[in-house]
Amino acid sequence: MARFLPLSRTLRLGAALGAALWLTAASQATAEPQGTLSTRLAISKVRSAQGNVFVAVYDRSGWLVPGKFKTYRTVRARTGELTVTIPGLSRGRYAVAVFHDENKNGVVDTNWLGLPKEGFGFSRLSPLRVPSFDEASFEAGTQVVPVQLRY
Repeated sequence: MARFLPLSRTLRLGAALGAALWLTAASQATAEPQGTLSTRLAISKVRSAQGNVFVAVYDRSGWLVPGKFKTYRTVRARTGELTVTIPGLSRGRYAVAVFHDENKNGVVDTNWLGLPKEGFGFSRLSPLRVPSFDEASFEAGTQVVPVQLRY
């Protein structure tokens, strides 16, 4: 008989994997979209003002694939909520992955179970797992897209 992890642990492991894949991509890609639309991200529940917050923007074909995001931004962390504007988007749908690197070491720190110790999140207040592109996507030019970090 197959053994399954409890659902909550499975969700957390999936989220950790998604965050780790995103960070690997952040260190490798430099592509920038060349459109005229911009979108503001309202990133909430930032635990501390320590470190940086990394934001990666994906289209459907590159969703969470290392090195395949369209653009990214790095901003100083601020406790509570911060706003990040993503300029230069072409028409279409995009999704965002966010990671709070509190200790500025450039990696997603995990505990002994492999679960993330630093904040991560996806656009559109997605569920407690790595969301599909459709669950996290928004139309370029959307005025404000919510992102809630989870620790």
